[in-house]
Amino acid sequence: MTNDERTISRGHGCGYWLLTLLTGLLAVIAVGMAVRVVTLPPELAAQVSLSLPLEFVAGIVWAGAFVWATWRLIRGKRGSVNLALGLALTFATYSVLRLFIFAQADYDRGRMPFLWVTLGLILLAAGLARAAVRWRSQDELRRED
Repeated sequence: MTNDERTISRGHGCGYWLLTLLTGLLAVIAVGMAVRVVTLPPELAAQVSLSLPLEFVAGIVWAGAFVWATWRLIRGKRGSVNLALGLALTFATYSVLRLFIFAQADYDRGRMPFLWVTLGLILLAAGLARAAVRWRSQDELRRED
């Protein structure tokens, strides 16, 4: 049995399916970002400091990326876990940086320390999750040999 056959025949754990659910949910959130731009009332659109066409394009690009990652996870493609984790972390970083750069309200500025700490915890959790997946796959390969 080759390594490819081992990877395909091995069942996916709960964490794998939670990651698949997360990427699907992030795809829906990204579509919501694009829809929000289109449905924003003109009075509010004038007050937004971020370029609305850029926000729309970003929503569509993020949605496409997360749909692609979800599809790869569902199909069990090699490297899909790394892709999904990388996209989720990049999206979280993008969201925090976007708020950091374009936030004008005192309320938004007051949330920044909390968001930076949350981003750090997400990065830590993703690193631990990736290490656990790698350890589990190596452990299962050792058992098969």
